[in-house]
Amino acid sequence: MGLCLLDLHEVHRKKHASLKSRAVRRVHERRQTETRILLLWKRGGIGLIERAEVLAKLDISLSNVPGERDMLNTKFTVSNGSSYEISARHELLCYINLETAKGGPAKIHGVRLGQLADGTYEMYSGEIDRRRFPVPTSNPLHPHGDAQTDSCIYVMGFIDGPSCADIEVSFDYYLQDQPEELQEKKAHLVAHLEDTGTFVWFKEPIESTTNYCQRYVKD
Repeated sequence: MGLCLLDLHEVHRKKHASLKSRAVRRVHERRQTETRILLLWKRGGIGLIERAEVLAKLDISLSNVPGERDMLNTKFTVSNGSSYEISARHELLCYINLETAKGGPAKIHGVRLGQLADGTYEMYSGEIDRRRFPVPTSNPLHPHGDAQTDSCIYVMGFIDGPSCADIEVSFDYYLQDQPEELQEKKAHLVAHLEDTGTFVWFKEPIESTTNYCQRYVKD
């Protein structure tokens, strides 16, 4: 009888130990799952914060020679004023909404141009399929003011020069620590000739539907 009670007690002890072990394991697995979820949430949240800061502090500006009479010589500078690095995979593009000729009825529209790191140009028609035409590689833009200057409209002009240019400048880029998240910064710029023979650039709303160069179109 004593042996049976001892065996029964041992069975209960082992069963209790097994239940306790499974309970501890479940708690450990639950904590691991919660930790993974928390890490993923933090990464996503931090990623959003990084992208928002870069977008807000990424600046697209003009670099002109004073007194320049050909607006196609304009260069565009992208400055990274954020505290995060932009990877070497980035590209500045100019989409020509409308460009009119100074000496006649010729015009250009619906063309997208980009200058590559070797100084050559590439041209697209309409939207870019990044699966077919991935963002090219040049040099990274370091945080706190590193910049790059390109001339993305230089090759698309007229013999007598343009009278007006309505373009959308866009900068496609990836952050260094987010290589799968394609980002874009845009600016809408319009230039037209003054009576003095020089030209002036203006910033306009990105989503504006106004045809700023229409009055320069000649029949």
